[in-house]
Amino acid sequence: MDDLLNLLRSKDIDRYEREKDLFFSHQARYTTGNSAEQMRVCYATYPRSGNSLMRKYFENVTGTATGSDMSLKHSPNVALQYCGFKAEGITDERTWINKTHFPFILPFQWDWKADIAVVCTRYQLDADPSWFYLMYT
Repeated sequence: MDDLLNLLRSKDIDRYEREKDLFFSHQARYTTGNSAEQMRVCYATYPRSGNSLMRKYFENVTGTATGSDMSLKHSPNVALQYCGFKAEGITDERTWINKTHFPFILPFQWDWKADIAVVCTRYQLDADPSWFYLMYT
């Protein structure tokens, strides 16, 4: 993680061209959890608020996989894993940003802690029909 942060802070274009494939390839990468600056980030969202789009954006920008506290017991979550979210269902030190739908908690979800939170909001009257269509179609 320290190498990624140093690359993002650098203004050396030649260094970026040499090292960009280490961080921005299509292969899933996980963190080591050893970075001095790595804080655990909670990405709190309302269901169907565009969180998968933002997670993919976070993954493309940082080059590391984002996690989720959703269980892989349900098909929408497994579908996300097949669509490229390799850390779906993982919230340990391997991931830096972890999505949650807190306070929408299911009985089989596990507890985990974060240092900071990023909150994604969407007008509820726009999100509710999307949630309805996901659940009942």
